[in-house]
Amino acid sequence: MDKLFYDKYVHLVQKGLEREGIEAQLLADGLSNEEVSGFWQAIAQQALLDACDSRHNNNTDNIWRRLAPFQYFEPNYTLPALAQRKIPGHLRVVVISDTHGLHDNMDILPEGDILLHAGDFTDTGDRDEVVAFNEFLKKQPHRYKVVIGGNHESTFDKAYYPTHWQRYGHAVEYDVDEVRSLLTSALYLEDELVLIEGYRIYGTPWQPEFCDWAFNLPRGSLELRSKWTNIPDDVDILLTHTPPLGRGDFVGISHVGDVDLLEQVQNRIKPAYHLFGHVHEGYGMSCDGTTVFINASNCNEDYKATNPIVVFDLPPRLAATKDTEHAYHVKYANQTQQSSTYALKRFRIQGTSGDQVFQEALRRRPIDHANTRAMKYCFQDKAKEIQSAPAPLKEVVAAPNYSVASSRVRRLGKSVSVSVLQPDVPTLIAPSLNQPPSKSIPRPRRLISKSAGLAVLPEEDEVVPAPISASPVAITPPEPPCIMCQYNVPGHVHKPAAPVVEASSAPVVQENKQEDEEECVLCKYKVAGHVHPRPDPPAATIAPEPSTTRDTESAERTGPQKGGQNRVSSWF
Repeated sequence: MDKLFYDKYVHLVQKGLEREGIEAQLLADGLSNEEVSGFWQAIAQQALLDACDSRHNNNTDNIWRRLAPFQYFEPNYTLPALAQRKIPGHLRVVVISDTHGLHDNMDILPEGDILLHAGDFTDTGDRDEVVAFNEFLKKQPHRYKVVIGGNHESTFDKAYYPTHWQRYGHAVEYDVDEVRSLLTSALYLEDELVLIEGYRIYGTPWQPEFCDWAFNLPRGSLELRSKWTNIPDDVDILLTHTPPLGRGDFVGISHVGDVDLLEQVQNRIKPAYHLFGHVHEGYGMSCDGTTVFINASNCNEDYKATNPIVVFDLPPRLAATKDTEHAYHVKYANQTQQSSTYALKRFRIQGTSGDQVFQEALRRRPIDHANTRAMKYCFQDKAKEIQSAPAPLKEVVAAPNYSVASSRVRRLGKSVSVSVLQPDVPTLIAPSLNQPPSKSIPRPRRLISKSAGLAVLPEEDEVVPAPISASPVAITPPEPPCIMCQYNVPGHVHKPAAPVVEASSAPVVQENKQEDEEECVLCKYKVAGHVHPRPDPPAATIAPEPSTTRDTESAERTGPQKGGQNRVSSWF
């Protein structure tokens, strides 16, 4: 179209002439139907650009009144009816938004391949709300789950939450990274692209300033516009929390959508689907001939989860792609790894120096019982692999005592103060009577090592003597020095002391008490004149007949030594 004619018709538009009158003038001037359609597209693009240039005007109703005549809406648009059974190869997409922690009050989610959530899955971003939502996602059967934040996810906005956390009634200021790490059942997108079976999905949580909530940026600002300009051109599904201006953004008295987002969607990005929420009253869908706009808010204006769930199918895409960086499984694996790292922060020993870097790892392994576990903390440079634990033994270790004791140690050239765990006394179970007594068992794990400066576990092969059992155990006491051996008394053969039987809690029946008594050597060899005293009844002691030293030595030399037993005089 010649520029002169174009300016003429633009002038008619600016004068406020109705669309039908302008089209009649165009046809009267000999323009074809294709040229008339192209004229209106050019007028609509120019109108968007003019509206964006006046974005300093925050009166969105005035901007929309200027744009409405050039915005095309397919009348009574609805999504195509779904087949009762999904066509093989197609991807079924389930879209929800603005559940506000009421996911259990919703209808059962339809089965599908991709589950998309357009933000506001909590009410205030509380940690418990994130945990509950993650459990809800975990139960869903969809292969791919993608979630973005909204203005209610305060704990997901790293720059916003530290200065606004008290207004949400949180008891403490949560760690933003730790709360994010709790969302493990879905892929969280924040200004990111993900590739799912050939379809490119981009997610972003930002919206124009709204009551000073999370992910808010001033309307018409360069910061907010840059969020939209960073969206790639070849996106198939655009997932935002805020609606564009004029598309599912009417709250009853005003339009609250963003005109810059509308301009980028219609003039540059042109996705097949633009999914959003944020405005509960705007639930529904529309189409401009290129993009399907869907407000999928499940909660209505009264915060009741009654709006139906949106479902549509995507045809299969067989084209292979080499873009592995944005593949769903790659991004989800990276997020899972980061979540594990952040989740272990709460196990970190507090009070250590900032110069010491801990290996953020929690080793859980069996100790002495199938249900007993232990934690191991180690420095990054001191970490080492521990071999597999021994087979469970018949020892029940009491629950660790988490009383805290403070100690000062020196590590890596710096004096630090650490908190350590004190060990508990294990409860032992007596072995079975059918089993032979074990010589040694693994020592119960100690939960403290002062030399390391932190709580560690000992090596696997440490053993200690067996515990006291029901049967008596013979213990050899230290023997005093023998005077006769020290002075080399002629004819003396040293006999070691008999082992002492340690007392046991279980009664031991003695069949013959005389076996426990020490055998009298003089009685054994029938020394002439010896009368052995009897304990009951007490009797007078008869003095033995005097004998010479030579006779005693002769008796000792000639007496037999039965069984190789050493003998000793009764008075030594």
